[in-house]
Amino acid sequence: TRLAKVVGDTRALQIYQKLVNYNLDLFKKWPSEKRIYYSDFVEDFPIGSASIVKQTQSGHDLGTRMLNAFKREFANTQSVVLIGSDCAELEIEHIEQAFNHLQDLDVVLGPSRDGGYYLIGMSSIHKGLFEDMPWSEDHLFKQTKDFLDQQNISYKLLDVLGDVDEYEDYLLVEKRLESY
Repeated sequence: TRLAKVVGDTRALQIYQKLVNYNLDLFKKWPSEKRIYYSDFVEDFPIGSASIVKQTQSGHDLGTRMLNAFKREFANTQSVVLIGSDCAELEIEHIEQAFNHLQDLDVVLGPSRDGGYYLIGMSSIHKGLFEDMPWSEDHLFKQTKDFLDQQNISYKLLDVLGDVDEYEDYLLVEKRLESY
């Protein structure tokens, strides 16, 4: 929505589609089953991989939707990593690092330059990470990290990357997204 205010709905959708295509290309490099959680409804377009399952998010805010995704995924696995769809700097190495760290730690966070995070992984559910958090605000990462410290939850931080919320963010990764 912040991007659309500057470039309009049509151009914002085009940029978002490039980001999704970037992530789909990235997913091809990951051997395990992947899921795409859509916010309102499942998009009816081919995604090019039988190992990507489409799901609809459930919950009234971002925290509840992420918590519900973790709960669903933990029914079938021992560690889960969620990524946002708006980070064009994410590489397969970041995902590999996250899963590797989760073998020994409770949580992995990929902080974004805007004060949020582009990735969160857990080896078990920590419900408090999704309650009363300042979603889409510039102090989300700090509050999340403070919670982890206060609760003595072991964690690792990945590289700081940028995500695309504003037009200026897109300009930083525009060249990288040209082929998508």
